Amino acid sequence: MTKKALLFFFFCLMPCMLFAQQRERGYVFKASDLVQVSQRLAGDSAAWQIVVASAERRTSTNEFVLSTTSQKILRTFSTLRTKVNRERATLSRLVKRGAPILAEQEFLKTSKALQAHDQAVANGEIAKALQEGESFLLLLSTLSKVVEARRTEAVEAKLRTKTGDVDKRKGLLGSWQQAEIGDLFAESDGIRTGANSTAALAFIDGSQIVINQNTTAVVRTSRIDKLERTAQANIALIKGSLLSQLSKQAQESGAFKLSAGKAEAVIQSSKFWASVNEASTTRIANYEGIMKVRAGKIAVTLKKNQGTVVLKGKEPTPPVELLPAPRLQWNALDTVIFRNELLLQWNPVANTTKYQIEVSSERNFSQNVQTYSTSATSFLLKNLPNETRFVRLQAFDKLGLRGVDSPTYRILRSPDTEPPFIFVQDFPIQKGDTLTRYITLSQLDIQGETEPNATLLKDGTPIEVAPNGTFQFSVSLENLSEKSILLSAFDAAKNRRNLVLRLVSIRQERLVQMKWNCAVVGDTLISNGLPIQVYGTAYPNLLLSLTHGNRTYSATADAKGNWAIALEPLANQTLTVSFEAPDTKRQTPIRTYFVK
Repeated sequence: MTKKALLFFFFCLMPCMLFAQQRERGYVFKASDLVQVSQRLAGDSAAWQIVVASAERRTSTNEFVLSTTSQKILRTFSTLRTKVNRERATLSRLVKRGAPILAEQEFLKTSKALQAHDQAVANGEIAKALQEGESFLLLLSTLSKVVEARRTEAVEAKLRTKTGDVDKRKGLLGSWQQAEIGDLFAESDGIRTGANSTAALAFIDGSQIVINQNTTAVVRTSRIDKLERTAQANIALIKGSLLSQLSKQAQESGAFKLSAGKAEAVIQSSKFWASVNEASTTRIANYEGIMKVRAGKIAVTLKKNQGTVVLKGKEPTPPVELLPAPRLQWNALDTVIFRNELLLQWNPVANTTKYQIEVSSERNFSQNVQTYSTSATSFLLKNLPNETRFVRLQAFDKLGLRGVDSPTYRILRSPDTEPPFIFVQDFPIQKGDTLTRYITLSQLDIQGETEPNATLLKDGTPIEVAPNGTFQFSVSLENLSEKSILLSAFDAAKNRRNLVLRLVSIRQERLVQMKWNCAVVGDTLISNGLPIQVYGTAYPNLLLSLTHGNRTYSATADAKGNWAIALEPLANQTLTVSFEAPDTKRQTPIRTYFVK
């Protein structure tokens, strides 16, 4: 190889080496792999916002790039996040041991630190997430010590959360007063909720009763077993409905009792629902364990997912199988939205009279609960806030019994400040917001993708976007050497992204301008047996080929269109210079020479 050829070889190799180094310095992944990458690098698939905030986004290819520094920070975050997630079980155990009542201030501080950590993760604030995570771990240690020191203190049921209008009555003869979070409920105290209002009563053993809207209930008895740390309680449901989630200790001891209308229930279940209407009709549904329901002299035993109805002055009906859970037509339990509304669609459940949709800010549906009913198999949630919401559904049968809960779905709404992406196929050259493509055809079909429901304009004129976000249109370059097209995408929040598509026609008169290192006489190259080198200026990224005898040489033009090829001459053989058309992938001859 000659010295010139060697220099040319290194000249062509250098961009490849630099590109490889650039790839090594960053970790590139597709947007569709975000959940899996979040699990692997951040230690939690739910921490995808942290990964997005740490990465650089390539909108043209719909990819993300994580620098080496970002990857190191994510490893630190992953270690902390793993510890925090592991210690959530410790916090749950302390709740069951009475932390919300025995160590109220310490528990609130610990819970707020955990909530702040989770909120920082949801907002993609990695520094704050690390700070709040460390704070949570320190506060949890303190909380554990305080709970153990106070666990023998006697306390009553406590109002853990409330939404809307919630009242409390001291004793049977007291007047109704506004209840506040933290109020204690002793024997004979009453609780009342208004429309669109809920409340949650917490017991020392971790049991919890959620009082639904328009409900009145009385704590008939409330005692504490200090040794077993379980609550012995009897709740009277006067009207309305409630959903109870009992601790394992309460379920096993059977120390929890319910009076609903004319029915009395001894409970060995961790979860049950009860309702009483103004006609004194009682409905009870059991979801776990067993319940013994008595009305008059007749008693029935409800097993898992069975219910009964007690009419005024009547015996309880034989156990009825509850309706199965409706399921949303989603592939996963989590979804991310960027708008303030979401259409829920689910599979129908046979023998259903209505469906109930519950939306809450808490996974256990104890706070900020909104309830909707419909006979259809779809429902549009509106005015969703910029935070996490949990959704579950139930089907009600003709007896009015509440069916089994659906899986709990999580809706993650991200503030909609990001304009819709625009991805266009086969435009390999990007500079800023301009994509360039070199073509040989006079007409071209352009295909791409944007966000579903986005509005897309081509030079100010709307073009159709399919439900999955894909679009297509044709462009003519008849008698034109170059054409630019402005694409603009808008979302419902009026966020806008512009992208310019630049189409350039490949002209052969430009390609035939070549320089040879040997004599050229017409269509004849005179090499005198020495290596032949040819240089030219074509179009960026254009693939050029030289076919000489039975040998083929190729080179790709650089960003400025420059290219060069070196070859050993074969006497009395033709040499054809051609290029590969980017749009058709066909080899197109430029010029043919005869080599001497």
